[in-house]
Amino acid sequence: MLTFFNVLGQQKNVLFIVVDDLRPELGCYGNPIVKSPNIDKLASEGIVFEKAYCQQAVCGPSRASFLSGLRPNSTNVFDLKTRLQESVPNTLTLPLFFKNKGYEVISLGKIYHNRGENGDDPNSWTELEWHPQGQWKGRGYLTKEAQSKIYNTNRKKGVGPSTEKAAVSDNMYPDGVLADEAIDRLKGFKKSGKPFFLACGFQKPHLPFNAPKRYWDIYNPETLYQTSQKSWPVDMPKRAGNKSGELKSYTDIPQKKKNWDKSIETNLIHGYYASVSYVDAQIGKVVEELDRLDLRKSTIIVLLGDHGWKLNDYGAWCKHTNFEIDARVPLIISAPQYKTNKNSPALVELVDVYPTLADFCNFEIPTHCEGASLIPLLKKPNKKWKQVALSQYPTSGSMRYSIRSGKWRYTEWIDKENHIVERELYDHSKSQLADRNYAKDKKYQSIVKKLSKQLDKGNGWKKFQK
Repeated sequence: MLTFFNVLGQQKNVLFIVVDDLRPELGCYGNPIVKSPNIDKLASEGIVFEKAYCQQAVCGPSRASFLSGLRPNSTNVFDLKTRLQESVPNTLTLPLFFKNKGYEVISLGKIYHNRGENGDDPNSWTELEWHPQGQWKGRGYLTKEAQSKIYNTNRKKGVGPSTEKAAVSDNMYPDGVLADEAIDRLKGFKKSGKPFFLACGFQKPHLPFNAPKRYWDIYNPETLYQTSQKSWPVDMPKRAGNKSGELKSYTDIPQKKKNWDKSIETNLIHGYYASVSYVDAQIGKVVEELDRLDLRKSTIIVLLGDHGWKLNDYGAWCKHTNFEIDARVPLIISAPQYKTNKNSPALVELVDVYPTLADFCNFEIPTHCEGASLIPLLKKPNKKWKQVALSQYPTSGSMRYSIRSGKWRYTEWIDKENHIVERELYDHSKSQLADRNYAKDKKYQSIVKKLSKQLDKGNGWKKFQK
């Protein structure tokens, strides 16, 4: 019979929180305006990783990567349609790993990206994936007025308005219902005494920016984030950016940017901030219940965003690139015996989460994992660590491989014949936004050469895969 003990003689549990489209726009990451008191409190009780990166800046591939412990080139999941278990059958996923160890392994909300009749990966969970049910249609709208806009529009592919602020309680939107369900599950775990792995996948601040009105009311829209750069970097490869297509699928967003006015941009930023504060409150409720049940002392909490997001940065929106602002994510770990209230400047990756959780629970890290346990950084946040963090993004005919190393972000475009067809080099010593591509500048060729070797040595993936 398996037993589970931590250093205090108690079982180790996992609360795994995934937040959709959450960029490091939080108080604990230095934002003085956003209201995120609950996440900030969690951060004060653990480690904030200042330079954490996803492996591909879009939901499906990113989640397939950190849930499998494999990089996208190993999962072969590069889009929103391909499922991990179809691409790499019999993968020992993170939840399956804990299920095999005798844990109650529960999925609430959006953990994987896709959702079928039996969920994405029914074998990895103790029971079928749970999702909020209610009166919502489309992408989580509440009011009848908003629902009518979804179905009564002249735009054939419109998915409804991009924002909503109904004067309702938190659990009248899906994430509030999820928080209530998580609290009920924690009570059940406390009663049963079984070790648990509880995964909570919150939707907000993913589009549409829907949150109860009271979260909108805490902000003055005129004082919110305004990007310092609304144009793409000079000498950037033309296809390196994105066209904000995801945002333009909403019925109230003009297809052509020239038809926008400032009120649209202000409202979207306001909605994003309101959504962040709303999901912060839901996370706070769950963690508070963990404390109330006296489960916190035996539970590691991991909170992460699946990728970054642009708020009019470069004059664009959403994710879908290799730029720093798309690849960089929030990652916070709060664990018993490692409550340091410190930030770590180390380069880390979401692919590191799987081995970290296995290591923390005193299990042998599966050999297939391509990341590294972050437990040494929990012990010593300033410890010397990785030289590079790796991300990638597909483009028709090539794959873009990108690394963050020191102050640089360096990217190579590799075609199917394994040739480098484009290079990008950006200096991030002063900002997370890049103003110029230095890859072709003669002054920087030694840096390009050095980073190219790092990229090649660091990933071993210079082979295009469909």
